[in-house]
Amino acid sequence: SDGSLYQEHTFNGKAGQTVTIMMESTEFDPFLILIDPDGNELVQNDDISSTIFNSAITIELPETGTYTVVANAYDGSGSGRYEIIAW
Repeated sequence: SDGSLYQEHTFNGKAGQTVTIMMESTEFDPFLILIDPDGNELVQNDDISSTIFNSAITIELPETGTYTVVANAYDGSGSGRYEIIAW
């Protein structure tokens, strides 16, 4: 809703599986959102800490299905290269 650029990435997950998703960039302040298979927002993260502006989410998946990771910037002016690491 803030006009920021974003990209969506999907993955298949299983109920009870723990996943960690990290988004790193040196060009803008990353912001992550995880959407469940039903289209509901599960969790979001702006900064890992007060001194680390990259984003990270760790969650136990509530159901089996296709999840969507929204790679975004904290505000509408953020854009550039980024990397997503998941395990």
